[in-house]
Amino acid sequence: MKPILFNTDMVEAILDGRKTVTRRQLKCMVHSVHAVTGDCIKHYLERAGKMPYQVGDGLYVRETWQFIPCIDCAMSACQNKPVVHEDAETVGEGCFVFKASYPETKTMHWRPSIHMPEEAARIFLKVTAVRVERLQSISRQQCHAEGIVGFEGMTGEPKYMEQIRGRAAQTVFSELWESTIKKQDRPAYGWDANPWVWVIEFERLKEVPHD
Repeated sequence: MKPILFNTDMVEAILDGRKTVTRRQLKCMVHSVHAVTGDCIKHYLERAGKMPYQVGDGLYVRETWQFIPCIDCAMSACQNKPVVHEDAETVGEGCFVFKASYPETKTMHWRPSIHMPEEAARIFLKVTAVRVERLQSISRQQCHAEGIVGFEGMTGEPKYMEQIRGRAAQTVFSELWESTIKKQDRPAYGWDANPWVWVIEFERLKEVPHD
């Protein structure tokens, strides 16, 4: 199993069944070569062994999390089966909890997703397709597959509405993308740079995979 990070909003979208694809930065020198195609880049990276994921790969989602020892648990009538966990902050029996599902997020000192261990994972995915494309080529349908919702209630001349809805969804996605890029990296990987990106499609596994 390979890890993949998602922020809390995107975890919620996966849990709701709204998100089935993710775009990730393609950090390679060829991203600035405008003459090459996505297939050409993908082929190059396949041979170089630099693809982040392959079709068929199993992934576990890393999300914002915390471990609550049973002795510190303030939730009454807890039905969770305690697990044993030990790290630099905690040791003993307790439960893993997640910001995307916790009822009182502001009362918890959350740990970043990058530090979430595989044993805490509750969401598992299977990669169904991987391709390379320009960031700004995303369609309205792909915006929806990224977890972007809305715009269906917009009304007007039918022949114009598809373009208007598409631009609206793309605008929201561009803002989401910018929020994930460090300010110093935006000249190369921001929305306006229109970089090459990995497009990773996936399906959520209903059962926890076993090795």
